[in-house]
Amino acid sequence: MDGFEILSCIVLKLLIMEENNEFDRLVNQVKPLVKSWTRNRSGFGSFQHYEELLLHTAFLVIESGIFVSPESLSNPIFLKQDLLRLFISNYRDFYEKILTNPNTFQPRTIWALFWALSTAEHQFMFRFTQFWSNEERLTGHFLSQIMERLEDFGVHWRQLTEVTQPSLSEMRVYYADTANESREAFTGADFGLIIQARYENQPEFFKVARFQAKKVEGGSAGINLEQVEALLQHEGIGYFIFYHRFDIKEWIPAPIVKPADFYQKQLEELKINKRKYITDPMNGYEKCWDFASFVTFGLADPASEYGVIESRADDAVSTLMALDISPLKKPSRVMIISIGDNVSIVDWEQLLREYMEPI
Repeated sequence: MDGFEILSCIVLKLLIMEENNEFDRLVNQVKPLVKSWTRNRSGFGSFQHYEELLLHTAFLVIESGIFVSPESLSNPIFLKQDLLRLFISNYRDFYEKILTNPNTFQPRTIWALFWALSTAEHQFMFRFTQFWSNEERLTGHFLSQIMERLEDFGVHWRQLTEVTQPSLSEMRVYYADTANESREAFTGADFGLIIQARYENQPEFFKVARFQAKKVEGGSAGINLEQVEALLQHEGIGYFIFYHRFDIKEWIPAPIVKPADFYQKQLEELKINKRKYITDPMNGYEKCWDFASFVTFGLADPASEYGVIESRADDAVSTLMALDISPLKKPSRVMIISIGDNVSIVDWEQLLREYMEPI
């Protein structure tokens, strides 16, 4: 029996024992949702059709400092490759049995962040993409879903905290429109995200990322190479987020994130021909992740390479808003998610005031 086979046997035992753990009530609130998603053609269920998307997401999760192998899987003979194989070969159990367990997150309160974002991306896809509005409106619906679900899961964050950490720990969200209506069409459907976090005794940090939204139509998305060039002016800050129209007959991913540097090679090649646009066929989902996994296991991990990390709130805002290079202007929407123990109280409205445009 090789390491992977032993690992699979232990997972089965873990699943049987799981019903007796102290987080049953929380887990059982999420499980019905997760099972409906993984057994569908849309959202997490689309992983069975898009192998590269599954592979990159699995790698992101397992390599993240947020992810903790269940205790029964912590034997030294189990390598990360074994966990990766388990994730890929049986992703349904990985989501339904392992990622629904708060103990596989460090700190375990991050469980609430992941499932809030996962719920938001699936509900957005089911409820709003069917109407296939413009990118600006779809982005507004998506961010609204994120804010509502973060508020819903806030109680779960506190419940997980009370078990072992009586200190002040919370999950809160701040949102602002930074552009008036006359500029929305010009700025396009873009938004900035700052993750403010402090975990236990670690220093407080701020992770900054900017997303340019694109609709996938006819299996492909149009990419403005001038936008790519602008996003690449600050390493690690720029990402594209792709929306897919929900169709019960098709394999439809949840909102997908791809780094702007993925298009670096095309940018260099096409500069010679002075072309401004390319078409991304979006058929393999190379170097892509669903939004919830990217934010939780990428941006919310202080040791990850994703996003730009800052130690001060004002520096984080400056980093996000300073990208003002044609054809991109300052993000038209900004969301700040504050999570963790004793995070600073920041007057975000004051910090963003100088970047707000008059109506």
